[in-house]
Amino acid sequence: IDEVKYFDNKNNIYIEGEKIIYNKTKNTIFSKNKTFIKSESIYEIKSNDVFYDRNLNKILSKKLTTVSDKSSNNFLFKKGLVFELTPEIIFSNEVVVTDKNFNNYFFNESKINLKSNEIVGKEVLVEFENSFFGNSKNDPILKGKSVTSDNESTKIYKTAFSTCNKQNKNCRGWELQSKLFTHDKVKKLFEYEKSWLKVFNKKVFYMPYFNHPDP
Repeated sequence: IDEVKYFDNKNNIYIEGEKIIYNKTKNTIFSKNKTFIKSESIYEIKSNDVFYDRNLNKILSKKLTTVSDKSSNNFLFKKGLVFELTPEIIFSNEVVVTDKNFNNYFFNESKINLKSNEIVGKEVLVEFENSFFGNSKNDPILKGKSVTSDNESTKIYKTAFSTCNKQNKNCRGWELQSKLFTHDKVKKLFEYEKSWLKVFNKKVFYMPYFNHPDP
């Protein structure tokens, strides 16, 4: 008790906690209350009531947890997480990812592979930083039913995208609804397939395909 520091030299894990219980028989660690963890000097984890299974090399918590990496990506797991350290995969039911451009990505039922930078999730909402498209008065968002993402592309299915500011309005001035949105990170393009342009909630124009440069 009282500012405990634990070093796992075999798995390269460092834990700081107010109270730590080590079960030698089961080879497990339980850190009660506020906890800080560093994994292989790459990931920093902040949480409460964290369970660490040394045999499975797995970290679990049911409390709000944050994870940050060296690439300036920040993950907020509102309902806790299961972090499998060896394959570097995180499972969570509700997560917010903030990238280096301060864009926020909200996912439900997510699976995140930190090693390969792959994300699979349901019910995605992307809140871009307001000036991301060149106008700080904008309120750009993109929402969809499901998402898959890796280093080369992000695909979001059944999407709605708009940069219009909704303040003091019942709806956005325009919205682009697409069957598939793709961010091609190699070509630096935003691509939209089978889309309807809606103006004040009225469908006015159909586009089989449309693209524009990403910011």
